[in-house]
Amino acid sequence: MTTEAHTRVAARPGAVATLRKHPLVVAGVLLAFILLGVLAVMAQPTDERPLSPANPGSDGARAVAQLLGEHGVDVSNPQTLSATNIQDPGSTTLIVSVPSDLQSYQIDALMEYPGDLVFLGADRTILQSLGITDPDISTYVADGRTDAQCDDADALAAGTINVTAGFGTHSGAAQYQACFTTPDGYSAYLVAPRDSGTVRIIGSTSIVTNEHLTEEGHAALALRALSHQDAAVWYVADIFDSSVPTWLDDTNDLPPSAEVEADADMLPPWFIPMLFMLGLTVLMAGLWRGRRFGPLVPEPLPVIVPGAEAVRGRARLYRRARAAHHAAAALRASTASRMGARLGVPRSGTMNALIDAVHSATGIPRDHVARTLGGPPPSNDAELIDLIADLDALESEVHRP
Repeated sequence: MTTEAHTRVAARPGAVATLRKHPLVVAGVLLAFILLGVLAVMAQPTDERPLSPANPGSDGARAVAQLLGEHGVDVSNPQTLSATNIQDPGSTTLIVSVPSDLQSYQIDALMEYPGDLVFLGADRTILQSLGITDPDISTYVADGRTDAQCDDADALAAGTINVTAGFGTHSGAAQYQACFTTPDGYSAYLVAPRDSGTVRIIGSTSIVTNEHLTEEGHAALALRALSHQDAAVWYVADIFDSSVPTWLDDTNDLPPSAEVEADADMLPPWFIPMLFMLGLTVLMAGLWRGRRFGPLVPEPLPVIVPGAEAVRGRARLYRRARAAHHAAAALRASTASRMGARLGVPRSGTMNALIDAVHSATGIPRDHVARTLGGPPPSNDAELIDLIADLDALESEVHRP
């Protein structure tokens, strides 16, 4: 006889069970990965903002910025308007990309700038401030080669450009020049001289992008319009930036525009990252301390509840809720089940089959049987009591030997 020894090896907990036992470790690892991902994204040197002088993509303007540098123009790219900090407005061109993202008070402050001002993109508020009434801006104009059709030297040097967007200047002051006007009446370039400096608007912004800079006279117009001074401050509008531009005037003091709506710049630059980290912390705390629902586990009741007590309790609930129709439905269903078992009607049988069987076994009129088992529900306790009596009498006839 041989004896086999069996050894029971304790099952090792699964990976999920192990992770649930160490929630702090899991939370820490997840938080570390998220932080690394955020830092990796924030540390990317690539600028993807449209019309940004640091964006090498097709919609960026890095090529124009590099050409300006090669022609002796010192280009800077502040991230906020308040960081412009122009020391000599007379020799510095202020370039603003995507002016449609600016607030009205920011545009008012920019229009006070005592130097050359270039907007890459048209905006109704800017056009109205130049004396153009009811400006009509088109975000898309059919591609087409358009000549300068004006006396501006920069536009004449460019010769021809492809107009893809423009603005209508049908009425307004006469001191500006609208160039590269399509047959539809939309101009791609506008020059408005002022007492101090000149405002230029390049409405068809595709001409300064890396993708289209080499087409037609785009490079000539972009370089000439942006290089009238020795320095250029290039700002890309940001809807989250509520600051205003700063520069020194003739008395080396900040102009009144630097204080316009100063209370709107109440959020420090670290507020948005801090808000993000706070939300991330709350999320991780919820995953750590939150209730975890596993699979349902059957457990024996601590006490045995008699069936009669359960029935009475349910009846009290029905009565308190005045749900006589629910109680009637339950009584009819249980009575039909018992009578069907007595008469050999399967549970899959229809109500008509049960009614016919009861009628054949008891001789009670079929209409009365149908009304008792499937009639309208009672609307009050009195009707419910009458229904109970009818069901009891009907079941008694079925069970009669």
